[in-house]
Amino acid sequence: MLCNAAIAQKVSKLYVSKATETGILYFIKPREMPPAGKDIKPKESVLYDVTIHSDKDTADILMSITTLTPIVFDTVTFAYNDGESATHTLQKIYIDTKERAFVGRYRCKLPKSELNTMFSCKRPFAIHFANGAKYAYKQRQWEKESKIYNTIAKLSELNQANK
Repeated sequence: MLCNAAIAQKVSKLYVSKATETGILYFIKPREMPPAGKDIKPKESVLYDVTIHSDKDTADILMSITTLTPIVFDTVTFAYNDGESATHTLQKIYIDTKERAFVGRYRCKLPKSELNTMFSCKRPFAIHFANGAKYAYKQRQWEKESKIYNTIAKLSELNQANK
């Protein structure tokens, strides 16, 4: 029990929750996923945050994608469970410049059940974009990131209104 309390205490600093008239809204603060592979460009990165509503079947993932050239992405593919993948539409919010790079902000809606599956995998899921860029956690970092999400997903489930 002490171990679970320690995990909960660390996780509590990584999200914000707010009661609304229709349930509890959970916002997981931005997390950075490192590039995967050998062709890593130093200024390219993906930063994401997750918003979960306890009484909705979908979750929002917002991503800030930094690239060296201006690229408009229309889809993202999440690869998980050694071969499963799901491609989702990205809604562009804006593209701006930052230092010598371009930052695009995008929104992706996905079913909470899929997000739960991705974060419940023993091995890290990967994010793939049309330009060939891939991002994934190393195993040790993945274990920490998945605990964060799974703790909040459990809170969301516990706070679901009776239907």
